[in-house]
Amino acid sequence: MEYSKGGRIVGLEGIKPGRALELLPYTVMGTIGNRGATQRGEAINFDLRRDFGLDLKWGITSNITADATLNPDFAQIETDREVVNLSRFEFRFDERRPFFLEGTTIFSFGGGFFSPLPIFFSRRIGTQLLDGSTVQILHGEKVSGKIGGTSFGLLNVHTRETPWALTQSEVTTIADTTVTSTGGLRIANRDTLAVTRTLFTEPETNWNVFRLQRDLFGRSTLGVIGLMKEPEDRPDDHTELPGFRLSDTKYNRVIGADLRLQSIRTEHQLNLLVARSFLPKTELHSRVLANSDSTLLTQTALEWGGAIIHSWRNAWMRTTASYTDIRAGLFSDLGFITRRDIRQAEASIGMNHLIRKWGIRSIGSSSSGRGNLIGGTWITNHHGGFFDRDLVASWTVEANPSLEFENGVDFRLKWSRNFDRLDRETTIAGVAFPAGTYTFDDYAAEISTDRGKRISIEGSYTQGNFYDGMRRTIEAETTLKPMYRIRIGLNLTYNRLKRTQMPGAFWFDERWIPRFRFNYSFSPDMFISLFAQINTRRKTPTDHLEIKTLLSNFLFAYTMPQGHTFFLAYNQLTDDEYNPRGQRPLRPASQAIVACSISDSQYVIGLVVFGGSGQGPYRQDR
Repeated sequence: MEYSKGGRIVGLEGIKPGRALELLPYTVMGTIGNRGATQRGEAINFDLRRDFGLDLKWGITSNITADATLNPDFAQIETDREVVNLSRFEFRFDERRPFFLEGTTIFSFGGGFFSPLPIFFSRRIGTQLLDGSTVQILHGEKVSGKIGGTSFGLLNVHTRETPWALTQSEVTTIADTTVTSTGGLRIANRDTLAVTRTLFTEPETNWNVFRLQRDLFGRSTLGVIGLMKEPEDRPDDHTELPGFRLSDTKYNRVIGADLRLQSIRTEHQLNLLVARSFLPKTELHSRVLANSDSTLLTQTALEWGGAIIHSWRNAWMRTTASYTDIRAGLFSDLGFITRRDIRQAEASIGMNHLIRKWGIRSIGSSSSGRGNLIGGTWITNHHGGFFDRDLVASWTVEANPSLEFENGVDFRLKWSRNFDRLDRETTIAGVAFPAGTYTFDDYAAEISTDRGKRISIEGSYTQGNFYDGMRRTIEAETTLKPMYRIRIGLNLTYNRLKRTQMPGAFWFDERWIPRFRFNYSFSPDMFISLFAQINTRRKTPTDHLEIKTLLSNFLFAYTMPQGHTFFLAYNQLTDDEYNPRGQRPLRPASQAIVACSISDSQYVIGLVVFGGSGQGPYRQDR
């Protein structure tokens, strides 16, 4: 944008705000199928799906908005990118469903995505189950806004009872012995397939979130949040009437408070967070004892957690320091707490110093000033002293210097030293590491060019130790814009893990994940988008690459002058899991949906082939 070429807009009169009420009904029809291994081979089951839905948005006032949805379908949302999870904890994907994005700032607790105490994460609602199926949302209501200096939000969502299953197959080799015509023995091996199918039920559940936040002293805030997961006590295949309800034996409830003190004259900021969860006593003991440590039940303030964060910044530097304490019994089924029974200290320094000499624009931790130039994390438990090295769970030290050049090229170097203690054998990205303590280093180099040009490139190379093995990761992306209407993206992720010792299975893993993206804009109001990715895997260096998952998305969208939208979306996920018989069960899901808007209404006709939109809270790399 060149401000020197700006002008003054005149003659705008009679502008009226948009309609305060939007009512968008739709219907979906199609089939849902699943193919998998059985005693007799492969079987494919199809069920007819007929459904309808309704979205409502009401601008109660200019500052208060009400949203409601009935049987929502998120087929127009692009499937999450496949990633190689190099952590022993689940990977977090951003929320992209429109209903949950409305008022997301109001519902954020303690810093949102980067909160050290993430007790609320909306993608837990309508989660993706382990067999690939998705828990269907029956209805949801939300009111959010601000009155004076008080912001508030209320969210209520009801999910359907969902049966699901885990299917396991095992091949046993049997030796058949027969007597030949000459009196000799003939031995022939015969494989038998045993298939076990374990059934589970995700109960019908009512989810509630209440958020209240008050402005203080000009730039500070004080807030409270309440979270409630209320499943039915006994699954009964009957859908209850919509509305608020309380569970007697399976509830999970959390309350929290956050205080943000922002200096009026300087950029010092202090955040204080505290939270407490509530579970039935038997459920609490069951979850805590899952770690096989009965002493955790005697922990003081068992169901509490808290954090304190201080940050400061000026025009070219920022510092952050935090301390987090999460007890073994703090469970938020609506949150994203991956580690418990921890005390964590973290500190970092970031900078972005402008030079504007010798072709160099700036030097620092990143061109945006958001990364860490240096940083460190120390995590221990509650059994001893905070700095007791025999009890430390993990620590990390990192350095990430970068150079940004005047031509838009950004060059970054990364180094980190990591320590991690594994209490049991743990599989990470397909490789099993035995229990023990590990210290390892890795190094990385990254480069990116100006994204505003017709051709831009981003690439990174990472190599180093990984627990008792070696890691190599390469990422490359090219973006082409031959015309202002066309955007083409080519991306490749390569990751290789190899243990230095080969104790048997799960000592090697290699992944290739190519991606393709194509966008074409007919006009500012009409476009098509295509996205495809393949996740391939090799379990030994001599194996052929095996396709794990194939995902594709197609979207055509047109926004009419009246503000209504017509869209056509098709989503497909093919998930092939290897089994000894050589069969590849086709897991959910693929989805096609057609939508159109006429006058003041929106009508949707859809075709669902294998069900599910791929919008669970995460997909752990298997």
